[in-house]
Amino acid sequence: MNDISNFLINFAVAAVFIGAIVFFIYRKNPKYRKSLRNDCNKKVLGEIIEYKDPKIGEESVKVKYRVDGKEYILKSEVNRVKTDVKRIGRVPVSFTETAGINLKVGEKVNVLYNETDPSIAYIEGNLGE
Repeated sequence: MNDISNFLINFAVAAVFIGAIVFFIYRKNPKYRKSLRNDCNKKVLGEIIEYKDPKIGEESVKVKYRVDGKEYILKSEVNRVKTDVKRIGRVPVSFTETAGINLKVGEKVNVLYNETDPSIAYIEGNLGE
């Protein structure tokens, strides 16, 4: 009986470990993130309260928004798109990147949120995600 219980415990640990790995891989998948965005159908005006410059580290913004009297803070990575690609023949040699949102502290931005869970939200116009 001891061998069976050891086998079941090892099997359960392995199943949990594999499940966690699959979950985190799936969570990084853009299709999964898009499916979360599909549930965000309500819009509210938010305000940028913090901007981290890409020279310091990862470029990100914090946006404060209010839904039904409760305040939420959304931290989001700033996504940029390539614009003005310079080419030599067909080979791209340089490009300029532009953010899809205005990044000044105090600026107002539209935040789309999930009606059932307002903490699930994203910034409208934050391109590329």
